[in-house]
Formats: sequence, C-alpha cells, structure tokens
Amino acid sequence: MTFNPLKLSLFQQVILSLVLGVFAGIFLGEPAGKLNILGNIYIKLLQMTVIPYILVSLIGGLGRLDMKMARYVGTRGGGLILFLWTLAVLTLLFLPLAYPKWTSASFFSSSLVVEKKGINLLDLYIPANPFYAMANTIVPAIVVFSIFLGVAMITVNNKEGFILSMQNLTDALMKMA
Repeated sequence: MTFNPLKLSLFQQVILSLVLGVFAGIFLGEPAGKLNILGNIYIKLLQMTVIPYILVSLIGGLGRLDMKMARYVGTRGGGLILFLWTLAVLTLLFLPLAYPKWTSASFFSSSLVVEKKGINLLDLYIPANPFYAMANTIVPAIVVFSIFLGVAMITVNNKEGFILSMQNLTDALMKMA
C-alpha cells in the first residue's frame, strides 16, 4: 500500500503540512527558515480569494432572495443584531462594576505618549469608491457595498443570469481556496 497525498482531504493536507513544518523547524533549525517563502505564498494565495468571495457571495446570496424572504431575513437578522448590540452595551456598562477601583502609579511622563490618530468610522463603513476599498482590503466598506448592491438586486427583473454568474464565481473562488 502506497501513501498518496492527493487522496487526502484539504484539511488533512493542511494538518500534515503543519506537522511537517513543525518537525522541519525542530530538526533543521535555522536553515528551515528558507522554507518561509512557501508558507508566505500559500497564505497570499488564500488571501487573494477572500475579498472577491465576500463581494460575490453577498451580492449573489442577497440578490437571489424575493421580497418576502428578504423581509423575513431582514427582521430576524436585524432583531438578532439589535439584541447582540444591547448585550454588548450592557456588558460594557456593568463590567467595570465587577472590578475594584485601582489607583495607578505614574512610571512615565504622559507628555511622551503620542496620541494616535482616531479611526474615521464613516470612511471605514461607507465606501466613496468601492474599488479603492477592495484594493486596500477595507473589509467593512466592502461588506456594506455588497449588502447594498445585493439588496438592490432583489427588485431587479430578469436577474437569473446575473445570479447564476455570481454562483459560478462563488464556486470557482471556493475551488481556488
């Protein structure tokens, strides 16, 4: 009986590669670092499919819904999000009450601390240019754009060809990953 790595599932291949990588690091030591390029290639190939997959699967998935199903998913999903946000806010409000008051010592000068630039949530979530967001991997903006386009597709007539194309692209991206 011979060992054929092509008969293993993708999960088994990844685990086998992980184990072989650990053993190479243990037994070969520093020279195994030259194999780092193979790991970087693998990671970059996986990352290459993430943004297009998010875009295509959200647009196609939401676009195939009819109005009744979209309303049902929207109310259920919106209710779940509202519940989770409420839970998070309540946790943030009451969690400090579980810990005693601490007085902190000053071991450094606060004048040495450089203030970080704040995050602009508008730019993070609302894309002025969706192609810029995709090129710079601004995932929240890509998701918002995809959701808006998918919801707009719900009311479009004769969308079956487009939805089939989105499904085919989703399948192709999954095969790449």
